[in-house]
Amino acid sequence: MGQTSSSDGDSSAIEEPAVKISPELGQKIALDYQNEELNNVWKGVQVSILDRRNQRDNAIKSDMAQQQLVDEQQRQLMAARHKQLDDRIAVLQSQFHDQMLEIEHGTKVFWEDLDTQVKEKNLPCLGPRAHWLDCHKKYALDSRPCDAYLATLERCVTEAIVKNVSK
Repeated sequence: MGQTSSSDGDSSAIEEPAVKISPELGQKIALDYQNEELNNVWKGVQVSILDRRNQRDNAIKSDMAQQQLVDEQQRQLMAARHKQLDDRIAVLQSQFHDQMLEIEHGTKVFWEDLDTQVKEKNLPCLGPRAHWLDCHKKYALDSRPCDAYLATLERCVTEAIVKNVSK
């Protein structure tokens, strides 16, 4: 199959056909190629195939262009929405910053006021309170080891109350 032969320096090759056909069929095929009416029908089929392909290509191009317009509109809508959200974030951040400054100022005033009160007043029983709180934190589940600290704190508080009442 597909053997080539060359004749005395001739570079053209003659190939044997891969499928053997009868001479009658070969003549009919040759006549079909020469038949102008059949060729015209075949050309019409080829033209209709190409026309349909062009129509599909044009439809695809049109759909793609329409989709690009829709995509661009969506991008514009999303950009506008993002702008609104960014503006809202900026407003909320400024409000948060203002509130934070207000709270910081309030706590500063509170601590200054507390320091002033501590300096002006002698708070009674700070030592026993601190000892009892430390012990209570250490022995949260069983506070029996803190009974002595509690008794000391109770005595101190009672004495402080008596002092304030007697003044």
